[in-house]
Amino acid sequence: MKTSIANLLCLFVIVCFSACNEPEGKNTDNNPADTLTTVNSVDTTTPTNITDTASTGNTDDTPSYKVKLDFPGVSSVGWAAVYVAWIENESGENLQNIYICQKIIEDMTTNTGVLTGIALPYWAREKTGNTDLENVDAVTGASIQDATEFERTLALGDVTKFRVCFEIDRSKNNNDYFTDRPCFIYKSALIDLNNLQESYELTLEAFMPNDTKGSSFGQNPPLQDIPGFEVWKYMTSLQYIEPIDMLLNESVEHSNLFVEISEQ
Repeated sequence: MKTSIANLLCLFVIVCFSACNEPEGKNTDNNPADTLTTVNSVDTTTPTNITDTASTGNTDDTPSYKVKLDFPGVSSVGWAAVYVAWIENESGENLQNIYICQKIIEDMTTNTGVLTGIALPYWAREKTGNTDLENVDAVTGASIQDATEFERTLALGDVTKFRVCFEIDRSKNNNDYFTDRPCFIYKSALIDLNNLQESYELTLEAFMPNDTKGSSFGQNPPLQDIPGFEVWKYMTSLQYIEPIDMLLNESVEHSNLFVEISEQ
């Protein structure tokens, strides 16, 4: 009997010693060990949140989306244009910049006066929000005048409903009311990630005059009376900036702006 007890005690000690010396981190059951997932093909032009799943053992099943803006280019009539594209929520808050012409950043941050007046006043005055104008290289580039596409990974957090917006400005772009027509502002319909359409057209919605006076760059005052006219005002009376089809390139298959949202 004593011999049996002694043998049992020895066996107990051996088992305990083996368990205590199990290599740290070794998966001792039949379930797969937690792993830290990595994200491939990340679009480094926009901020990307990578969730560390090691603490839960689960991967984030939330789909990732990309936005593609189809830009038809600028009409060959007149001076070169500058423009900016961004995404805003239902309240009009800028959530993410898609593309910014470099000259706009230079003009706003260096006071070099490379542009006449305040170009793109709607975005520059009301939509920059928390944008760090000194550090937007990821979405900033040349003022491309030809047809092109701008593609970005969406970085909207929990937001599922938004609009894609586009503002374009061109000097010496005159008509019967302005020696230099104000910026044109385009917006898409409300986009819902839970009910996506094949594509969305951005339609001309408004214009905003800056305070440049006189000469061939003047927007204030207008050449003829415009009811309710004010500088820095979001104005939707589009008849005062006609013809509205001569700013974007009319020689391509379509002269409108389109955007596509898709999973990636």
